[in-house]
Amino acid sequence: VMADLSGASQTREASKSLLDRAFVETDANRFPKFMEALGPRVKARVKNTLPQAEGAEKDEELALDLTFTKMGDFAPDKIAEQVPQLAEILKMRRQLEELLGFMDGRVDAEKRIAQLLNNEPLLSKIASQAMSDDDKVGE
Repeated sequence: VMADLSGASQTREASKSLLDRAFVETDANRFPKFMEALGPRVKARVKNTLPQAEGAEKDEELALDLTFTKMGDFAPDKIAEQVPQLAEILKMRRQLEELLGFMDGRVDAEKRIAQLLNNEPLLSKIASQAMSDDDKVGE
């Protein structure tokens, strides 16, 4: 059983009186179209527990406006894609997974990357060069 229980829905069906609304039967074959037509939505504010970059202002709450057009939209990664702050973290996670997949079995490359990551002077030089490149782009 599915119903609009938000009390403040702006859909066409919600604007009808209860007597004018009809029950809709569905089955596995018609359910995707039913979900799309129903357009379930969650609009809420939640406590922001995400880590913030140093010096960045932390929003106390995140505003969520989630829409669902198919059952797959309820999956955690699909929900995260709809929240900009989570989508960015999810993108980084996927990139790290790709890197791990690429590095799997490449022992020499893993050792070399570990050496590079432990080379503080080199990392500082790369970071300062990246910062100066960013400054040039902004000019």
